[in-house]
Amino acid sequence: MERKKRKQKAFTLVELMVVVTILGILASITSIKVVQYLKKARIVKAHADMKKIMNALELFNMEFHDYPEDLEQLIEETDEHPQGIISAIPKDPWGGDYEYVQGTEHGFDLICYGRDGTEGGEGEDADIESWNIDQPEEGEEGYSEDSGG
Repeated sequence: MERKKRKQKAFTLVELMVVVTILGILASITSIKVVQYLKKARIVKAHADMKKIMNALELFNMEFHDYPEDLEQLIEETDEHPQGIISAIPKDPWGGDYEYVQGTEHGFDLICYGRDGTEGGEGEDADIESWNIDQPEEGEEGYSEDSGG
């Protein structure tokens, strides 16, 4: 009986190491970009949540001729809104509460303290305030020295 020699086709160790190295580099580049987009997405979500709460506050003011003493009044049942003006007060994207202060020079102030949950900070730790929520921050898209924003 004669055995036929089969020619085996396989990758060498060096070829496998090159492929694994390339995949590692691509994964690290991709993960850096994903993290950047996630940080920006949290800030955008905070802006959207705050606008939703601000709209509910304005609706409350139009109906009751004053702003509520606290945000919980926005979810209370009324004759006009059996499920409340909004269904729930959202948490900020970092799990904290939005701070609400009634009777300020703007009528009310709504503040998100960012990732660190304390006043001040930069980047994800920066405060987001209702009175300047539509103004882009330095370094954000749409910001320029000439725009005044």
